[in-house]
Amino acid sequence: MVGLCFISGCFVNLLMEYLAGVTEAVSNGGGRKILLMQGLCVTMRSRKIQFRRGMTLVEALMASTLLAMGASAVLLPFNIGAQSETEDARRTLAMHLARELMEEIISKPFDDPEGGGGRGPDSGESSRLYFDNIDDYDGYRDGYGETISEIVGMKNQVIQGVAIDGLHRDVSVEYMHVSGQDLGDDPNFVRVEISMGYMGDNLLTLRRLVHVPQ
Repeated sequence: MVGLCFISGCFVNLLMEYLAGVTEAVSNGGGRKILLMQGLCVTMRSRKIQFRRGMTLVEALMASTLLAMGASAVLLPFNIGAQSETEDARRTLAMHLARELMEEIISKPFDDPEGGGGRGPDSGESSRLYFDNIDDYDGYRDGYGETISEIVGMKNQVIQGVAIDGLHRDVSVEYMHVSGQDLGDDPNFVRVEISMGYMGDNLLTLRRLVHVPQ
C-alpha cells in the first residue's frame, strides 16, 4: 500500500512538471506545441464523431430483412395451424353432408313404386322432392361447379354459409350381383356412393351397400 502511494505521488509530480513545462513553452513562444496538442484533440474529436455516425441505408435494409425473416419464422407455425384447423372443419362438414344425403337415399324403396325402369330420375322427377326410390339419385350433383350450384338439404332448402362455399356432392348408384348369383336374375344389392369435393378436388367418399328387402 505504501509503495502504491509512493508511485502515485511520483506520477502526480511528473504530470505537474509536464504541465508546468507546457505553460512555460507557451510563455516562451511555444505555441507550436499547443497547436500540435490542439490538433491532436481536434483529430481525436473528429474520430469520435465518425464513430458516432448513424446507420447507412444498406445496414437498415439488412436489419429490416433479418427482422422480416425472424417474424416469418415465428408466425409460420401459427399459419400452418390455422390452415390445418380450417381443413379439418371443412372435412367434418363434408362428412356430415354426405351422411345426411346417404340417410335420405337409403330411406327410399329399393324398387320404384311406379314401376319406372333404369337408373336416374324418371319422367316428372325434376327435383329430389320427387325422387321415390334409391336409383333415382344416380347422377345427382349439387354444390360448387354443378348444375345445382348450391347444396340442398332434405327439404329442398339451400344450405348456406362461408364454411360450405366450394363444397360439392356427386352421387352414384349401381346395382350389383353377389358372388354365385345367376347374372340373369335381378340383382339383390345396390351400391350407393357419395363423393364430397372441394373446389374440384375430392375430399372423401362414402359408400353403402343396400340389400333388396325379402
